Amino acid sequence: MRLLKILPALILLSCLTDKNVERKIYIEAIGWQFPLTYGTNFKDSSFDSKGKIVEEIPINGPSLRLFAIKDSSFGTLSAYVRKNTLKSSDWKAWHDEDTKLYFEQLGQLPQMQILETKYYATTVDNLSFLVQYARYMRKDQLYTVYVYHHFGRIKEIELDISFEYNKKLIGDKYMNIIHNSKFGD
Repeated sequence: MRLLKILPALILLSCLTDKNVERKIYIEAIGWQFPLTYGTNFKDSSFDSKGKIVEEIPINGPSLRLFAIKDSSFGTLSAYVRKNTLKSSDWKAWHDEDTKLYFEQLGQLPQMQILETKYYATTVDNLSFLVQYARYMRKDQLYTVYVYHHFGRIKEIELDISFEYNKKLIGDKYMNIIHNSKFGD
């Protein structure tokens, strides 16, 4: 009989500590909501518990890092914002040129063997993104690294969500954050 009384409490406790359970993070200034598992913590962040950005967003210069997530193995996800006053067509042209230079510079690094690069447009929720993708092998450590940079515009604010990983489980976790993001007011 005691076991029957304890069993529901154990089941509830196991559900509460499940690292796959998601919590929603909302950043008010850009209307971005995204899921995080309870086992995931920010290394640092520039917003408070209510989603208000607590530092000034720079204009056309260096970006403000909203947050960084570092996994115990090789994997990081960071998000950056900055005010961008370029027209939409100029903004895309700037990223087109930046991508060309980025891929050229990656190819010149002696410790890396570039396996694949892609530059493409995608939509997450209702927001368009330009994506830089690179897959390379570290010659000194013989593992493959996957790198993604997602650039989107919300009014005059540019959002850069960047992540890299070398294990599929971490990559799936980061892709889940991107693909389940919501953007709105």
